[in-house]
Amino acid sequence: MHTNDEKKIRAAILEAFPEFEGATMEFNHRGWTSVIVDIDGAYICKFPRNEEKYEHLKKERKLIELLQEQMDDYEFPERTHINANIPFFIHKKLQGEHFPLEAYQNATKEQQDTFKESFVDFLTKLHELPPDKFQEFVPVKDEILPDYSELDPILEQDFSEEESAEAKNLLRAFNNAAKDRRQVVGHYDMHGYNFVVDPVTKKITGFFDFDEFAIGSPEFDLREVPLHYGENVGSEIIDLYNQKAKHPVDLNDLQRVHYGWSIFEYVRTKKRLDGDLKDVDKIDMNEYQEEIKQLLKNAKMRQ
Repeated sequence: MHTNDEKKIRAAILEAFPEFEGATMEFNHRGWTSVIVDIDGAYICKFPRNEEKYEHLKKERKLIELLQEQMDDYEFPERTHINANIPFFIHKKLQGEHFPLEAYQNATKEQQDTFKESFVDFLTKLHELPPDKFQEFVPVKDEILPDYSELDPILEQDFSEEESAEAKNLLRAFNNAAKDRRQVVGHYDMHGYNFVVDPVTKKITGFFDFDEFAIGSPEFDLREVPLHYGENVGSEIIDLYNQKAKHPVDLNDLQRVHYGWSIFEYVRTKKRLDGDLKDVDKIDMNEYQEEIKQLLKNAKMRQ
């Protein structure tokens, strides 16, 4: 059974670990695929929201073992699987600091440069790993979106006729470009709350949250960098990636990936509010809708 109910989640943790009675538990519903619980700043629990993500997380031990063999410069979590009525996974929290945009903005120029270098170093190493070694444990990312008729009702309900037409054009461009992309091993959820940095240098030292880990295109893995770190910093990271990677990405294609997938994610989230996200009250769809409207405006201006 999977749940978003914090009382049930707390009870499941205490049933498995009664020693946590009295511990401080902080709940994070930000991720679409799992509820995250921080226990006293020392342990992290992941409660998958659905069966698909539960099965994915069960394979994660072997995945992490492979990553540790290939990329021993980084620390990865060693999760314990609690196979209870409400199943979850627990690991000791990795040492270091999160590094979202706000932290980046408060860092020195030297720290910012160190962070960008380490961000790109990780991705270029990851993208050169042989996909065949990982295909048993991770899915191949489906970068072809469903028939537009499945998306039409929400697009036409939430956006103007002009915006809806532009969204469909971007989705069509996404699908057309997806056919020729190179496949790599990727993280596909690269933002400052899914890795930790050294508190002094701001070099990335550890990675976690492999819910989206898969085999797919490098463009897809880079698609949200400008979203999380802003257009300027995002462009600097992508430029640095293209200088270091054996196979640079096509910037126009990366833009198509970012636009197309952002629109699809909006529609998918809206549909999931009646399903496995129905109890999550921290999703502001009005704000989300305004973000997509701005994205559509930006895409129109770039043409």
